[in-house]
Amino acid sequence: MNPPATPWAAAAVGAAVYGLIALAGGVMGYVNKGSKPSLIAGGASGLALILCGFGIWHGHIWAVVVALIVALLLVGRFASSLAKQTRTGVGIIGTVIGRVGLIMVFGGLIEMILAVWALMQ
Repeated sequence: MNPPATPWAAAAVGAAVYGLIALAGGVMGYVNKGSKPSLIAGGASGLALILCGFGIWHGHIWAVVVALIVALLLVGRFASSLAKQTRTGVGIIGTVIGRVGLIMVFGGLIEMILAVWALMQ
């Protein structure tokens, strides 16, 4: 089997890595705070992105679209929490929630760029 073209390979790896980060974040939220919603949301989005990574690697356009949508939803959710945090006057970098939010927003933006790049090919 030939490896996918560069944009597709980048989108596949990006989706899988972002999925692992989302999955780990959900588990950390549950372990540290007992948050079942974090576990469910992080687990579902993380597994979806990991599966999309495999789908993208095998050239399935649906996987790119789903990864793009999941990344968009995660960016929206974490950008919203960062916006609330800045309104309260708390430094974003100074809190765990702020650092996690920044990682999820920037990771999601990177995955969205990679997915669009793959779709343009």
